[in-house]
Amino acid sequence: MTHVGIPWVVVLAGGSGERLRLVTTSASGESIPKQFCRLGGRNSMLGITLARAQRFATIDRILVLVREEHRIWWQTDLASIRQEQVLVQSRNRGTGIALLSALLHLHDRDPDACVVVLPSDHLVDDENLIGRAVLEAIDEARLNAEHVVVVGAHATMADTSLGWIIPDRSKTSRIQQVAGFVEKPSSKEAAECIRRGALRNTLILAGGVRAFLRLYAFELLAPAGIVDMPNDVLDSRIARLSAIHAELPGMDLSRDILQQSSQWLRVLPLPECGWTDIGTLERLEEWWKSHPGSFAEVRRFGVFPAGPQAGATPRSETNLVDEELVAATGTDGMHGDGTASRHGDPWVP
Repeated sequence: MTHVGIPWVVVLAGGSGERLRLVTTSASGESIPKQFCRLGGRNSMLGITLARAQRFATIDRILVLVREEHRIWWQTDLASIRQEQVLVQSRNRGTGIALLSALLHLHDRDPDACVVVLPSDHLVDDENLIGRAVLEAIDEARLNAEHVVVVGAHATMADTSLGWIIPDRSKTSRIQQVAGFVEKPSSKEAAECIRRGALRNTLILAGGVRAFLRLYAFELLAPAGIVDMPNDVLDSRIARLSAIHAELPGMDLSRDILQQSSQWLRVLPLPECGWTDIGTLERLEEWWKSHPGSFAEVRRFGVFPAGPQAGATPRSETNLVDEELVAATGTDGMHGDGTASRHGDPWVP
């Protein structure tokens, strides 16, 4: 079966952003999740992701996964999204359960839909290049209805904080089968990932809604050793997932679903477009170092959301970077050798 028409986009925006608390905690001590903060310029990370989503789908075909406790921060960014397209979770149960909820919602509305999944913590230099890659992933998903396509980014450094995808190099095609995953490797394992031509897992995904649900059905409901799931069996498994998903334990999308389902996955390498996720403080600092214009906008517009902030006190730009240090060094809070200054740590509120 092929998927026709405009795809749906699911935006993942329900995380807590714990690893960036040093930057995203207000002067009053309130921690604001990174996706609602302006870390790449004048727009929030969620706002940047919504603009990216509209390259692939109309506004009425975008679903956004958020949490109820974050409402005061996301309601401004999502003012143009219809209420039924904002899927509000009462608590954090992980990206695996969040996406499952969206997929079941879509299956009820449009069971033949093609779905794109976009995390809301990515910064990119060239939106056109990443847009073309996602469109290529959509085309592949439409041609091969049983596959989910993962977009992988090239890497030259053995980063131990990333998830890695090992492509099956037995074929020379651009889009390859996934041989396996390595999640948060040791330094030695990360170096081996580089040697094997592994790609960073961006968690940008494309596939038919039934192809996605097949991954869940195999992992959660299939007897051990089963290698096939005819459509009638899949239908019954989807009905079962719908009945039990509210009681399922929390799960991580990459670790608990994708890593267990590599036979159904294909990986598409992302062209060099300046992609990064800002999952760690170190990667955010690296982005700011290499994008002084972006950092200047962060200083100008501030880190925190533009709307009501539940009592948070917005920091002035001098809370973000010590201006005396900037004036003395001629840099945006960095030493001349490129290392971050620790003069009171310029990234700490």
